[in-house]
Amino acid sequence: MQLADVFEQIQESDWQGEVALHWDDSMACMPDVLPFLEPDQIAENLDWGGLESSHQQALEEAARQIAGTPELKALAWHAWRRLYESDDPVDFNHWPALDAAMNDTSGCFYLLLGLAMVPGTRAIHESLGIPSSVTRETCLQVACFADNFRRARHGRLGMFRGQLFWMRNYPQGRLFRLGRFEYRLQPLGPFVHVFRHREQNLTVVLSAGGRLFDDAGYAVQIGTAGSWEAGFTLSGEAARGFPVHPAGHVLRYEVTLPRSEWDHVVKPGDTMLDVHIPSGGQMTPQSCLDTMRRSVEFFRTYFPDKPFRSFWCHSWIFGPQLETILPETANLVKYLREVYLYPVYSEDGGLWFIFFQDKFDLPTVPRENSLQRTVAQYLEKGGEWREGGMIALVDDLDQFGSQIYRSRWPEVVSLLGLPA
Repeated sequence: MQLADVFEQIQESDWQGEVALHWDDSMACMPDVLPFLEPDQIAENLDWGGLESSHQQALEEAARQIAGTPELKALAWHAWRRLYESDDPVDFNHWPALDAAMNDTSGCFYLLLGLAMVPGTRAIHESLGIPSSVTRETCLQVACFADNFRRARHGRLGMFRGQLFWMRNYPQGRLFRLGRFEYRLQPLGPFVHVFRHREQNLTVVLSAGGRLFDDAGYAVQIGTAGSWEAGFTLSGEAARGFPVHPAGHVLRYEVTLPRSEWDHVVKPGDTMLDVHIPSGGQMTPQSCLDTMRRSVEFFRTYFPDKPFRSFWCHSWIFGPQLETILPETANLVKYLREVYLYPVYSEDGGLWFIFFQDKFDLPTVPRENSLQRTVAQYLEKGGEWREGGMIALVDDLDQFGSQIYRSRWPEVVSLLGLPA
């Protein structure tokens, strides 16, 4: 089947690009029956994916339409192969929305593909000896994405096609949910260096070299008036660089850390636990501590050959402005103060995850919950929105609840002679 014919039938255009990649290969191996469109498989995937069985009828109807329309079937098979049988990057935002071909059930096309992660995830977990309870937790991401779609589309069933790419992580055995958070082992990017004082057990983070910051110490991508570049050097005698305040900004004050006093405990390239925070609320301090403790035990048990010393995350959730606009009692604010924040550059600041707009437009953003209203008001008043990064040492989990990095920051200031 020719891709041009598919797009003509589904009333879409601009097919030259993302969808065309490997199209002929997919058509050469397309089976008569697509398992993820079969009723038994849909029922099983719903159960493991955390979605209510009441959705089965709607999904079966959508599956019958897809399977009974040669062009939709071909597109579904091609998407499944690109998602689950290839490591090539794929941006489903450039795939058809299918609003004309499937009307109000268009989101079900991509939800059925998202649910198709279940068999592969179960298989890889079983091969690794991972308990089925963890598998069930991990598969819950389908329900999280479906809930995003429901909230943004006034109760409709579906999944945003732009989030579909994330589902390939699970059948690859790379990403696991353990309580409130998800985790994967990743090398730390070129962001920060972490040092620990041997005698006083103080922690200080230095910016990696070559990164640009504004006057306030927040990351920028391109040099502007008042911006400056942080340097970092490391020798056998000392490390020199610019310290990061644990509230998430870099100080324009170079320090020297003698290697005889400071251990270089985390550096770019080191393996760390990359944290992903699914939607869903209930991010209480206890649930955060519980999931982090579980993750340490889990990865040391099932991946003992990959040691790690830190947690890491880059997200809108760690934007420093949240501490100023959310109440002190907010669970998110409490968590921000338990980890070590550092600045990152981000183009859109993660606003999509709050408002679900394909193109952010402040005058038209929805204001259906307190977070949306709070953020919209902050931006209307000229507030600057940023994403942020966090890092936390595994060894500090026993101090969780004491705001260890902030509570001991005055000692770091005194020891390094930083301006108060």
